[in-house]
Amino acid sequence: MRRILVIEDDAAIRSNLVDLLEAEGFETTVAPDGRRGIEAALLRTPDLVLCDVMMPEIDGHGVLEALRSDPRTAAVPFIFLTARTDRSEMRSAMGLGADDYLTKPFSRVELLDAVRSRLRRQEAVSAAERVRQAEVAHPEAAASRADTDPQVSRSAGAARSSSVPPEEYRPTLPGAGEVIDGKLSVLRLLGEGGMGAVFEAVNQRTGRRVAVKVLRAARVGAPEAVRRFQQEALSCGRIEHPNVVAVFDAGVHQASPYIVMELLRGETLGARIARQGSLPIPAGVRALREALAGVGAAHRAGIVHRDLKPDNLFLARTTVEGEEVVKVLDFGASKLLEDEGTGVSTRTGFVLGTPHYMSPEQARGEKNIDARADLYALGAVLYHALTGRLPVEADNYNALLLSILTTVPTPLRQLRPDLPERLEAIVGRAMAKARELRYQTAEEFSAALAAL
Repeated sequence: MRRILVIEDDAAIRSNLVDLLEAEGFETTVAPDGRRGIEAALLRTPDLVLCDVMMPEIDGHGVLEALRSDPRTAAVPFIFLTARTDRSEMRSAMGLGADDYLTKPFSRVELLDAVRSRLRRQEAVSAAERVRQAEVAHPEAAASRADTDPQVSRSAGAARSSSVPPEEYRPTLPGAGEVIDGKLSVLRLLGEGGMGAVFEAVNQRTGRRVAVKVLRAARVGAPEAVRRFQQEALSCGRIEHPNVVAVFDAGVHQASPYIVMELLRGETLGARIARQGSLPIPAGVRALREALAGVGAAHRAGIVHRDLKPDNLFLARTTVEGEEVVKVLDFGASKLLEDEGTGVSTRTGFVLGTPHYMSPEQARGEKNIDARADLYALGAVLYHALTGRLPVEADNYNALLLSILTTVPTPLRQLRPDLPERLEAIVGRAMAKARELRYQTAEEFSAALAAL
């Protein structure tokens, strides 16, 4: 039985993780903080570590550094669990030697796929090392077996380079100058994360510059990661609208799926809010109405986004100087309404969506999520854009979910008195906790904003 060490200071999350892992046949050891997590790992080496990032005294980075510096735990697979979505934080974690990085909230399937993928990789490397050690200890036997058994010969060859993981597990990504699928010449890296990366490329056949999103080869063994990737291509391909990023093509390059999308210039709404603090009323309302137009097109195509947030709304510069158009991004978490089976599995404590913009029904872990969850999220986005403040905040993840369910956000005009009363009422209705009380369609929400 594989043993997993869970290091998490939130008791409720820790309990949920243990219940889930033990239900899947894993043995678990738990630690409520970083110091005791290090002690537990050194006392009895686990097969894998799941570790929260933000903890008192010794945080997740400190735990990782301690385990990587000790020969007993240096090679143990290590997965970070965090509610933080900062890409620099992710790069820092991976640079310290983390094997994966899951952003809360994550689904049951996502967690299990990440755990099993890392354990499979560890098993493959361990098997190759055992072959290498046997060959060193008994070279005559190895040579004799290789003469009569081609499979042994291949295994011995693999063992001689056992310091390099098998090709299917290498987290390789294309570099500048590389040609993807014989037609897309990579120009530069635009951004990357734990799942993959986005590149600027030029189509050698048409000369068109495009964005190419590539899934890391290391995630190809995780069915949920591949499913989300394919879901994004399928969803965007079904929506043709100027306010939704266009998808031109999809394929597989060196075992890694990729999506070819329109190349956008500009910044996300999240970056704009971070830079400006809050948006002028006309700019905020216009951006949200354009987002509603794109999301409304998705809803008419039978698609619910389920993870709308400022970072998924891109303010793209057009060819006309100074003009911008909002593009809705990242349909990887989307749900096709006519096929309930395509949705990501959920379980109490493992819910889908970015916490601060998540609807109450998502926070409860309900499965029958419909278009009104997206309207709630866009109401929360508008709240953030106009005030520079998140509508709900809390000290930890579970407290945040509870706040979404029970706390009424501070009225807009208390934070920004120049806002019209009517606009405050519109945002309040969009963020109603009961979805029956919200706007029922994107068009209805947009019409209310247009009437200001």
